[in-house]
Formats: sequence, C-alpha cells, structure tokens
Amino acid sequence: MDGMMLSIFSVFFKIGMFTFGGGYAMIPIMQRDIISVHGWMSQGEFLDIVGLSEMTPGVISVNVATFVGYRVGGNASAALLGTLGVILPSTILVYVISRFFGKFKDSMYVKRALEFIRPVVLGMIASAAILLFEDAVRDIFAVLIAAAAFYLSAVKKVNPIFILIGMGLVGFFIY
Repeated sequence: MDGMMLSIFSVFFKIGMFTFGGGYAMIPIMQRDIISVHGWMSQGEFLDIVGLSEMTPGVISVNVATFVGYRVGGNASAALLGTLGVILPSTILVYVISRFFGKFKDSMYVKRALEFIRPVVLGMIASAAILLFEDAVRDIFAVLIAAAAFYLSAVKKVNPIFILIGMGLVGFFIY
C-alpha cells in the first residue's frame, strides 16, 4: 500500500474512531483534515462533495469518505479505503458494545455519559451547518434558495427528496 492510500485510510479511520453523532458531526473534522491539514482539495471542492454526498443514498460520512478517497487517490481502491476507514471503527465498536451492553445498560455512569454526549453532538452538527453555510451562500440567489429550502422543510414539512430535486432545478436554471 503506497503512502497516499495509507493516508486516506488512516485519516478516515481516525475520523471514524473519534467522532460521535453520525455523519453531520463528522463533517467539521473531515473538513479540517482534508482541507487544512492535508490540503487534498479546496473548500469549494469539499463543499461540492458534501452536497453530492447528501443527495446520494446512504450515510453522508460514508459517501464523503468514498468520494474524497476516489478524488484524492484517483481510483476505486482509494475510494474503498476511505469507506473502510470511516466504517471500520464503528463496526468494531458496535460489536464490542453489543457483547457487553446488556450488563451495563442500566448503569448510572453509562446514562450520564450518554447525556453528556448529546449536547456535544448537537454542537458539532451546528458547527458543520455554519461552516457549510458560509461557503455555500455566495449571492442573494443562494440565500433565497437556502431560505426556501429551510421554510419548506421546517414549516411546511415537505419531503426532503422533493426539496432537493426542486432546489436543485432552481439552482440549475439560475446558475
């Protein structure tokens, strides 16, 4: 395995190992490592990958890892290593927890630890939203598209698939 392939795997393995809260909580860490630490791509390229990952079926963190691995490594093996890197820690952790959780699920310490993790995850998701919003909103049309998508989702409870398709078409014709 060459150096780049090992780097792709190790970056995503570290992200998968030390990030709690799901894909959106991983985005700020991915962004920092991929753009600032390794310089593998620009902020705009990363934002495009995140957008594509949101529209692609599956877990966003896995999709981002797959697309970044392919973009950086240039082949399917790199995409696979990115994917394995991000899912392997969770897989191992779930296996280990499943073996012991029954014995400790009613523990006061376990309940308090989970209560502590919830606000941290919320903060990381909010951080991802703010970071992505700063780069996604380039002009008044982008602000209007974002506001319309938020309104349709939060107030009108429109299915997110229809919002993605509709706002994607609007963006296609505007830009």
